[in-house]
Amino acid sequence: MSDTSAAAVLARIQQRLDAVGLSERGAEQAAGRASAIRNLRTGLVQSVKIGTLEDLAPVLKTSALWLQTGEGAAAVEAPAASTAESIARFRKVQTRLRAKAGLPPLAPDVAAIALRGEVAAGQWLEVDHVDAPSFEEVRLPVDSRFPAEAQFGLLVRGTSINKVAPDGAYLTCIDTIALGYEVREGDLVIVERTRDGGHLRERTAKRYRRNGDTHELWPDSSDPHWTSPIVIDPDHEAEDVSVQIVGLVVWVHNQVLQVPNFPTRI
Repeated sequence: MSDTSAAAVLARIQQRLDAVGLSERGAEQAAGRASAIRNLRTGLVQSVKIGTLEDLAPVLKTSALWLQTGEGAAAVEAPAASTAESIARFRKVQTRLRAKAGLPPLAPDVAAIALRGEVAAGQWLEVDHVDAPSFEEVRLPVDSRFPAEAQFGLLVRGTSINKVAPDGAYLTCIDTIALGYEVREGDLVIVERTRDGGHLRERTAKRYRRNGDTHELWPDSSDPHWTSPIVIDPDHEAEDVSVQIVGLVVWVHNQVLQVPNFPTRI
């Protein structure tokens, strides 16, 4: 007999989160269902609407029926969505969220994106300070291949990816969670690691490699200090440290020459 209780639904959701390697918050964001899982876990709601499960199902690579009742296969490999389909789904989710918040639709002709923060390997910061704008205001051009609202900029600090982006370069990135992007071999990705119950966070850029059942995130550097990868192994996760890929680098902007007092030609 199928079990549709809140506890059973939550257990199945957690099972799929573990299977696909997503955090609770990451799945909620990708599905456009903010706090849906958290509200169920904390008892704020006692049941989940089928519409919510239908949005969560593709993110968790399962079916809404299995999430609701446990019937059928737990893992459902849906056909990989095209970039156009991912963008359309993202826009639909954003439209619903903004309407719910009483905000107007985002303009399709946004000309620039703002910085979200920095990437710096080995630098653990309190979460409140990760995105603090401790640098000058810079706006980067939008990549027209992706929705402007799914893009963000980051400033490179350090030498961990100096072969492709030196210290002081700017990165244009897309939100891989929001767009449902499947990371590929060789991608330059943005990685966030959290520890101490989520109070400390490290944000860095790494090259993605697949090695059997493990995922490796490598520096791309000429600096001998950066030679070891971050290894994501679902069977041997480090205690109190979570790792999540949150972005894909699509552009590197590097100022080649700085001339602060260049004389004006008369």
